[in-house]
Amino acid sequence: MRFRKLGATGLDVSTVALGTAMFGFPHIGCDEEAARGIFAVYRDAGGNFVDTADFYGTGASEEITGRLLEDCREEFVLATKVGQVMGEGPNRSGLSRKHILRAVDDSLRRLQTDYIDLYQIHSVDPHTPMDETLETLDLLVRSGKVRYIGCSNIEAWRLADTMAVARERDLAAFASAQLRYSLLSREIEREHLAACEAHGLGVIVFNPLAAGVLTGKALGGAAPEGSRISLTDRYASWMTDEKVAVTRRVVEIAERLGAAPAQVALAWALGRPGITSVINGASRAEQMAQNVAAADLELPAADQADLDERSRERLGYPYEFMLEIEETAMRPPGCEDAGWPAAWRGQTWG
Repeated sequence: MRFRKLGATGLDVSTVALGTAMFGFPHIGCDEEAARGIFAVYRDAGGNFVDTADFYGTGASEEITGRLLEDCREEFVLATKVGQVMGEGPNRSGLSRKHILRAVDDSLRRLQTDYIDLYQIHSVDPHTPMDETLETLDLLVRSGKVRYIGCSNIEAWRLADTMAVARERDLAAFASAQLRYSLLSREIEREHLAACEAHGLGVIVFNPLAAGVLTGKALGGAAPEGSRISLTDRYASWMTDEKVAVTRRVVEIAERLGAAPAQVALAWALGRPGITSVINGASRAEQMAQNVAAADLELPAADQADLDERSRERLGYPYEFMLEIEETAMRPPGCEDAGWPAAWRGQTWG
């Protein structure tokens, strides 16, 4: 297992994180016994980063995670999230001071710990001033209940604005952003990766296998019964002819390298600029054993570049227009990439 610093902090996290969103869901084969098997494989592989949320199973995932970490809590960086609906009635969701203060204590109880390493807002709450949320999160850091704070599912402009407010007011600032990213979903290259790079945030990737599409199991045109792809139409855009062609290429590279398609897809994400860790949400121990090996797989440069190009999405205006102007301007020799975010460098436009 390999480790990277979480953004500008001194915290070391494994490049493959254990995702627990499916813990406590027997209907997809991930009851507590299965979760224990998955966790054992992850721990044996040397992983130290566990990601959960109060919303997963309405607390069930946190409860199972707490029992799994009961005798080894200090070995792990434990991350959870707040903000989604946790009960009926008002003030049982969102990022108000009232809800966060109740939610953090509930999470600590379920996780059987007295502190959370990384406490993340699960999404933006448009009904609560961000100042109120930041002040409350800062209070948690100062009290010792939380070590670092992070965000997820947030607009890039709001992320940058929030970081500025935190620093101006001397409040705890986000250390990381948890964002969706994969060969089939590269939208965060437009703004988010540049914002995270500028503000020193680590990037934690969820859905790096595109809900399993990149494993190749849906190449036949139909998703396997009971798979995440089959349970919702949210991922229909990942099954277009162009996206299927990308998945087929992943499978071809995996066969040539003697690896699994999932390993290739995860290794590709870890090879992209600015990515700290990818969340592996396996539902079986065999999947976890296979996927953690991606931490040690370095794709040949030609294959990384090939997948970059095949999966590249048009970033659109104003990004292409900006680069077009830059390319036609007079620039000193050797300054071709000066000033451009790492995620943009080497882009093929047009």
